[in-house]
Amino acid sequence: MRNHPLTLLPILGLLSSVIFLATGCAKLTYLPTEERIHYAPSNDIAVFWEEPKRPYKIIGRISVYSHSLSEEGLFRKLKQRAAEEGAHAIILGGSTQTSSIRGTPAAHGGTVITPVISQRLEALVIRWTDIDALVEVPGLADQSARASLPPPANLHALRPLLRP
Repeated sequence: MRNHPLTLLPILGLLSSVIFLATGCAKLTYLPTEERIHYAPSNDIAVFWEEPKRPYKIIGRISVYSHSLSEEGLFRKLKQRAAEEGAHAIILGGSTQTSSIRGTPAAHGGTVITPVISQRLEALVIRWTDIDALVEVPGLADQSARASLPPPANLHALRPLLRP
């Protein structure tokens, strides 16, 4: 006896749901404040829960969402993307967790109910304005090109160079 192809659809649906939940997929969105400016990737990202005292500018917002990653996993992804975008720091915003259920038709009737817990984490992506001012290139007509220059590693080492 041969199975009809349509009877395999519920099994394939259940299998794809299990694979999706087990792989640790996350949806990450980065919204830059200015699309034409790109910064060199950074290595060290400071993390703030409230507005820092140091002068800064917001260069974007990151939101990461997953059905299977923990808040720590989302945080690592968020911080990694901020570094790729050239951030000096992030200001963490909201963290939410929602619960729902997913129903998948069973092969021989009925529905398989699966609980789904989703995590969402958001942050503002920032750069220090006191560092960006130091890497401004005199005589460069388009100062947006300075954004691609890496920030100085040691601000104190540059101070003697800035004195007249």
